[in-house]
Amino acid sequence: MDKLSTYEVAWLVGGAERAALVTFVALAADGRLEIAYKRQRVKVARTESTYPVEAAALVPDSGLGVTEFSIGPSSGTWTAG
Repeated sequence: MDKLSTYEVAWLVGGAERAALVTFVALAADGRLEIAYKRQRVKVARTESTYPVEAAALVPDSGLGVTEFSIGPSSGTWTAG
């Protein structure tokens, strides 16, 4: 049996919302996303991807497009904007 990816495990544990959150964190952690905490905005810095879910998150209007994310001011959560 093939090993599950981090994104597949996230989906199994918490569904689409958890998978999207894990994708967001992974892209921010390796610098593909730039986070402007004071402005509560996220922008794509680099578009390369390894997994299809990463590619979807980096494309606007894909349903996961990171250009639609804003960061909640005090809760530490994100919402689609």
